[in-house]
Amino acid sequence: MRVKQFVKRIIYRERASSEDLIRYYRRKGVQIGAYCTFHAPRTIKIDTTQPFLITIGNHVEITDQVSILCHDFAWSTFKAEKGDIVGSNAPVHIGNNVFIGEKSIILKGVTIGDNVIIGAGSIVSHDIPNNSVAAGNPAKIIMTYEEFYEKRKKEYVSEAKILAKEYVKSTGKIPPKDIFRDFFPLFYVYHENDRIPCSWQKIIHWGGVKIERKLLNI
Repeated sequence: MRVKQFVKRIIYRERASSEDLIRYYRRKGVQIGAYCTFHAPRTIKIDTTQPFLITIGNHVEITDQVSILCHDFAWSTFKAEKGDIVGSNAPVHIGNNVFIGEKSIILKGVTIGDNVIIGAGSIVSHDIPNNSVAAGNPAKIIMTYEEFYEKRKKEYVSEAKILAKEYVKSTGKIPPKDIFRDFFPLFYVYHENDRIPCSWQKIIHWGGVKIERKLLNI
């Protein structure tokens, strides 16, 4: 594994892993909090023209092909047409406990609050307040964070059943424990000396947040 990681670092350099990319952007001057994850380090782009303008809080999940901009180069058209240079820069603030879905673009001058979910493919051109779920182009609030949580809770059991049925349909086999990594609190009862699957442990310890013992039925 160490050899594989070494080779990845030679090939991809600062984009070899989430940790490497976060360290790189911090060195550039972007302020990034604790327990953040860049899920696709080779496709995530953070504007470093004025890196001190970008602040990312704690427990922020940034996914594939997300871009965060703190400047607008559209003024290049003014230079060509008007003979004038009218630059544009503005800070971007991303709060704590934020998820940014795939292919989303965060434009300059935007503040995203705490406990916010940004849906995939969104273009965020205006501030998103705390405890919100936003999506679209331009991104608009579609529900509160609490409403989204309750919605997911209602769908939780039915989605676990669908997952199991689709696995059986596809493979003709009984689903292994590993595929239920997102659902195991539904049915798992802890017994002393149990060996918890690695995929489950990853979820339990994700983001440095201690999971409540009741979720493991301990």
